[in-house]
Amino acid sequence: MPDLGPRLGSPAAHARSEASARQRLRDSIDGCPDRLTDPFAWALVQADALAESAGRSALGIDAIGLREHLEEAAADFLSTARTALVLLMSQLATVARTQDPELIQGWRSRTADAHDVLLEIYQPSMSAWIPMASLWSRAVRHVSARFADARLKQPILPTDCPFGIEELVAPRPEFDRLVDRLKASLEPSA
Repeated sequence: MPDLGPRLGSPAAHARSEASARQRLRDSIDGCPDRLTDPFAWALVQADALAESAGRSALGIDAIGLREHLEEAAADFLSTARTALVLLMSQLATVARTQDPELIQGWRSRTADAHDVLLEIYQPSMSAWIPMASLWSRAVRHVSARFADARLKQPILPTDCPFGIEELVAPRPEFDRLVDRLKASLEPSA
C-alpha cells in the first residue's frame, strides 16, 4: 500500500492512522463514489474491494496489480493536492512578509495558478490525508529559500498553520484578505 500520509511516530501508529483515515472515508461515502466526481475516493474504495477479493477474479483480472495501481493513482492525486497547497501557502506567506518587487511581482497569477491546480485535483474525501501543519512547514521552507535566494533577511512566520483547508479550496478565495490576515497576525500587539 502506498504511503498516503506523512509518517508520524511508529510504523504501528502510522498504520492505525491510515486505517482510521480509510474508515472515515468509508463511513462518509454512501455506496460507491462516482469515478468522475471523486476519483480519489473511487480509487480507494475500488482498491479496498479488490483487497477483499484476495487477488482472485473469475474474469482473470490481476486484482492485486489493479489494487496497487489504484492506490498509486490515489497517492498521486493526493501528492498533487498537497504540493498545490504548499505552493499556494508559500505565495501568500511571501507576499505577507515582504514588499520586495522581485519576490512579489506576479504573485496573484502564481497564486491563482496553484489554486487552479488545487481545485482541479482536490476532493473533500482527501481531507483526512491533508496534514496542514506539515504542509505549512514545507511552505515556510519554500519562503525561507526564496528570501535566501534574494539575499533578504529571513522572515518571521507563525509556527502554526494560519490557514484552514476550507478557505484555501474555496472556489473564489480572497487572496488579498488572506495575506492581510497573515500580516496582521505577525504585527506586534498594541
